[in-house]
Amino acid sequence: MATILPLAVPPKLRSYLRPGRTTSARLAHLIAQRQRVCDGVVLDPTLWSRQADLARVARAARVDTILDPRSLELASAGGHLRTGIKDLPWYTSTVQGPGSLAHVAAQEELVGPIAEYISNRDITAVLIPGHFIESKSDPWIGIDNDLSLRLQQHLIASGRPDVRVIRPLYLHSNLLRQTRDLESIRESLVLDGVSAIWLAVHPFGTSSAGPLSLRRYIEAAYELKRTNLPVMGLNTGTIGLLLMAVGALDGIESGLTDGEGFDIGQHAAPPAPKGNGATIGSTPRVYIPTLGVFLTTKEARAFFSVRGMTGQHACQIGCCPRGVEDMIGRRLDHFIVSRDREVADLSAVPTHLRARVYLDSYLRPASDRAVAAERAHPRMKSVRKRLDDWRRTVSSAVDGGAATDVSASSRDLSSGTADK
Repeated sequence: MATILPLAVPPKLRSYLRPGRTTSARLAHLIAQRQRVCDGVVLDPTLWSRQADLARVARAARVDTILDPRSLELASAGGHLRTGIKDLPWYTSTVQGPGSLAHVAAQEELVGPIAEYISNRDITAVLIPGHFIESKSDPWIGIDNDLSLRLQQHLIASGRPDVRVIRPLYLHSNLLRQTRDLESIRESLVLDGVSAIWLAVHPFGTSSAGPLSLRRYIEAAYELKRTNLPVMGLNTGTIGLLLMAVGALDGIESGLTDGEGFDIGQHAAPPAPKGNGATIGSTPRVYIPTLGVFLTTKEARAFFSVRGMTGQHACQIGCCPRGVEDMIGRRLDHFIVSRDREVADLSAVPTHLRARVYLDSYLRPASDRAVAAERAHPRMKSVRKRLDDWRRTVSSAVDGGAATDVSASSRDLSSGTADK
């Protein structure tokens, strides 16, 4: 009698979306229509009046709803002044610093209201109140360990032991220069009860991921995978797809056409004076998946007006039946569906082949197409250079055997998610 061997299923990569003030309603509509266009949504308590419906619809569709308590803003003088921060139940009139939060009473004053806030809302996971770490001996590491454990205790006491706790790591890029510094930080983390690590590096993202910073980020993610927890990328942007392909990340978080990189200044700086610059996310941009780039409406129309650009770069995945007009007119739908498809396609590839497939099916064609695109729009010169750098980096990793299955990448990461 023949023995039937089960086929190995590649570990699922995760895609999380972070909607803003103007994009929450559209994301809720798409989730209600399609049931799943992502694995989770990251929610902002300062926007809860706009995001409550999204949370309800997402949870009904078995999409994770993850609360970000805005701890980076609460721990900076400038962030303290940002819209909605002072209305948070865990807001304090003084900036929350390592000196004050080292005390048990202050920690309780922070995590208690967060747990109470979660108790009667459609929230399935929460980022612990994490803080920006600038050295291997940063006092925030120990304080965040304490906050993680105390938050879990309060969630149990408030009747929500089902809410998963996620440990964000907001790191300065200088820490990635020394392997021993990353090892020291990893060894000092208390991860009891933590379901995943979400990594953000300042400054790092699509536009700042040069060959050296990219290699350092990959090595840092590999080091964190030694915790045996899934490692997700915060604010990585399009470069997050590459990082998943080489096994550095198990999932990514994407802003809705913004949030293409992590910069601590976006959280710690005071708000711009009224009328001095557009609000982030107020005008969603147009996503060009074939190049991994976002364009303004004006830029997109100019780009597609050049002969040959529509044929090479118009949407081909079925979400834009009218082609370029829908890419521009229904830009949010186009980006959300495109990002979902990108992650799903990569996720379907066996882990040990992902880097090679990503290189051959996306990076090489994209960098080749960028040569012609550069002639169509001046902004594409930097895009072409970026794609060429990424292509060489991944080629080197593939040829050298560095892009291999590591740590949590080989685990079935469906455990601990909303569709468990």
